[in-house]
Amino acid sequence: MKFKGIELHKNERHGSAISSTDFYKSLKEAIRKRLLEGDDADLPEYAKVFDSKYWSENSGKHLTFGEAEIRKLARKFCLNEREAVHGFHEYLQENKFPDILLPLKHSLGTIAISSSECERGFSQMNLIVTSTRSSMLVRTTSALLFIRIVGPSLT
Repeated sequence: MKFKGIELHKNERHGSAISSTDFYKSLKEAIRKRLLEGDDADLPEYAKVFDSKYWSENSGKHLTFGEAEIRKLARKFCLNEREAVHGFHEYLQENKFPDILLPLKHSLGTIAISSSECERGFSQMNLIVTSTRSSMLVRTTSALLFIRIVGPSLT
């Protein structure tokens, strides 16, 4: 019954404690709504098809297992649906990611799991592009931003 070190307690007006299960469900739903809205809200469900822990025992034997999800993902990221489905069938048979599926895998990896990554990027860009450095080339700004976000610390 703690959230970030703060103890949850009974509400004096209602006389009952917050259900921890309901609290975490509500928190999960609020985060999901904030990050992915509309058509994008289903992307995590479609992406589960890549994780074998969500497969049933005979899912590899079904000829069309996962095809609908792969088609929707490929369509969303403007990739060739037929190649993606073919690559997924290879993945099911060999349990190894084929090269043909890498564009889809990389596209899924671009979805920010939290807004803090985006906020950190904008914060770093504000530190790099100042009024005295506003005439830098985009290529230079991009390189500095990449180093600040991904690179090791200067120490």
